[in-house]
Amino acid sequence: MNALIRIKNAAPVFVIALSLVTATATTTDVIFSFEENEGEYADTDLETDSAGNIYGTTVLGGDFGGGTVFQLSPTPTGWEHAVLYSFTGGADGGEPYKGVTIDRRGNLYGTAVTGGSGSCEGGCGVAYKAGLGTRQSFMRSPAAMMALDRARE
Repeated sequence: MNALIRIKNAAPVFVIALSLVTATATTTDVIFSFEENEGEYADTDLETDSAGNIYGTTVLGGDFGGGTVFQLSPTPTGWEHAVLYSFTGGADGGEPYKGVTIDRRGNLYGTAVTGGSGSCEGGCGVAYKAGLGTRQSFMRSPAAMMALDRARE
């Protein structure tokens, strides 16, 4: 009997949990639509900061065709897009697929699947860091980025 009471009490919790899992969005709002020079294939995880800015990557496009790191900033009339960095596909990397991670200081970190100094065809890829002080603020050499980080510590 004691087990039966426990099962009866658990049933409403189970039903509530199921209804939460099956909830779906009924609409979506497009907040920005990319053009080639702003980046192509925004196949990315997005990151936000405390000011409400959204950061991500595009796999292709930008100034050199190797992809971008972008920022979307909320404004009273919508969202403002800024390309923070355009990858060349060379030593700085290219095709950044999985977005960025932001640290407490506002630096963005990510990976790009092509470029770099490795001997793979098209490069073996890079891990990169970008400060948010100015656009195009990446150091193009991964070794230079690591040296800069060590100097700041």
